[in-house]
Amino acid sequence: LQEYIKQHNKLFEISPSTNTVRIVTLYTKNKDIIIVGALMRFGVGSTYIDNTSSGGLAVGIDIEHGVLKEKAYDFNSKVYYSHPTSKFTFKNFKIPYWNEVVELAKHTQKLFPYYKLLGFDIAIAPDGPLIIEINAEHDNVGIEQSYGPILNNPQVRNAFKVYNLLINKNQMEF
Repeated sequence: LQEYIKQHNKLFEISPSTNTVRIVTLYTKNKDIIIVGALMRFGVGSTYIDNTSSGGLAVGIDIEHGVLKEKAYDFNSKVYYSHPTSKFTFKNFKIPYWNEVVELAKHTQKLFPYYKLLGFDIAIAPDGPLIIEINAEHDNVGIEQSYGPILNNPQVRNAFKVYNLLINKNQMEF
């Protein structure tokens, strides 16, 4: 059993499901925390869950500004520019408490230094963010589909090089 989460009104207006931010962090060898990518998930219809595998949508987040990108994707990669139930247009919607979401993810990542990559599912209540769950094996495909290629970020690419995670041994520059 768990307590019911009341979400922020701005998110409830888009979808009454518990909508969550998936934010992926990377713990570097220098003990810094990098945000690899982020997306916002929304339920569709009268569902209480937001997972794309259960009919929800995922929209990439511009991590620097904390705003939604233009397109959402469902599990079958169908593109949406607005929410199919509420008709809310995604582009440039400011995520409430975005700076607090980022700080919560970074702070919590530091508590788990033995996990180098973590995917946080964070709900946003009227008074701030709450961690729903932490995924040690998150779905990079979903992040890259909604957010964009994670290796486009030089910080992420360099950290992957340091950890020897790049498949291309030539480690060509982007």
